Amino acid sequence: MSWLVPYSDLTPEQLQSVEATPDQHRLVVGGPGSGKTLVLLHRAAWLRKRFNVNDKRFRIFVYTNVLKDYIRAGCQDLGLPLDAVGTYDHWCKEYFEQFIGGRLPWDSKNKQPNFTEIRARVAQDVRKTQRELYDFVLVDEGQDLDGETFEVLRTVARHVTVAADRKQQIYEHGASEDLIAGRLGLTRRNLSLLGAFRCSPHIVTLAGAFLNDARDAAVLRAQTKTHTGHRETPVLFVARDWEEERERLAAAVRERLIKGERIAILLPKTKQLYGFRKAMTEFGLETEVQGRGEVLDFASTTPKLLTYHSAKGLTFDSVALPRLVDGSFRGRDEQLVLRMIFVAVTRAVGWVYMSTVRDAEPPFLARVRALAASGDLTLRESSERAETVSSTPSPSLSRPSTLEDLF
Repeated sequence: MSWLVPYSDLTPEQLQSVEATPDQHRLVVGGPGSGKTLVLLHRAAWLRKRFNVNDKRFRIFVYTNVLKDYIRAGCQDLGLPLDAVGTYDHWCKEYFEQFIGGRLPWDSKNKQPNFTEIRARVAQDVRKTQRELYDFVLVDEGQDLDGETFEVLRTVARHVTVAADRKQQIYEHGASEDLIAGRLGLTRRNLSLLGAFRCSPHIVTLAGAFLNDARDAAVLRAQTKTHTGHRETPVLFVARDWEEERERLAAAVRERLIKGERIAILLPKTKQLYGFRKAMTEFGLETEVQGRGEVLDFASTTPKLLTYHSAKGLTFDSVALPRLVDGSFRGRDEQLVLRMIFVAVTRAVGWVYMSTVRDAEPPFLARVRALAASGDLTLRESSERAETVSSTPSPSLSRPSTLEDLF
């Protein structure tokens, strides 16, 4: 089961970006769910075929290994070589070993290559040698890379296409839309996916609650015009304790699996991932977690456990966001937290399930609760004796003797 939308089902805006001529560099701007990753993959196939490009003469760069694995799953459908997709840091390491040589800079504290120094040494060598290695390169989540990266890529490739969205910038470093355009020799973006949004309008409304700029929220809402699927209301469940929260999460995941959906369970902290995997296993639910030598299989419907950061660029039918409690976000800048939640919510195409624990709600959930009045959210709050529900009833709160008892 692939996430890749066929070429024949692309929107007019997406097709325009796929088939844009490579006579100039391209900056593609679009919100979450507008199909930026989808466009880049189809564009790689189109450029390769249209200009008869050798498989060694193009690359698709991403920021995380998770996104790399996700895109590689789509490559198989288009017959693209898997090794054409990789992180920019990995490419810099290979460039260093091939062209610079010598001892690889090492980060002894973290017991890994010193990628900051490697990137700087590669940039210096590229400026000096002006090596042209590729006919084209494509970059996804460009806002997560710095300006120097685009200078390097512009030098080593005849053509560069970058997809970016500043609203999803959740790393400390990164580049603005204007900076990317400037480093590519452009005055501004020259392609837009603002009319290609595929997500449910309810998800767009929920995501917009985490944007402080009213103009950004208005643009996001305008993108829903292409959505033709079922409009299912997001849910916020307020549990009485951690045990009840995980029971309801298991029920929600099992229900989506019965529908054959691709599901992600997203968490704020890496250390929470394996605890939730254990909890899901107790309810008979198999999950996949990135890390410890495990590679996610994006061709399967097995639910994926990811952090907000590692989920960037991915899309799923349904997304669950448990552990929305104060402790999960303590010490983080408020604006960063809002961007993190925005990114997490917009990984979903059809449905979002959020959960918290009574008396531990973070301040930003007030924005979510406010949506219940307009019908854009179903709010469910547990009590010791009964549950207050704003729409359809939920499964029993008593601890199940079997998994089936949850339903």
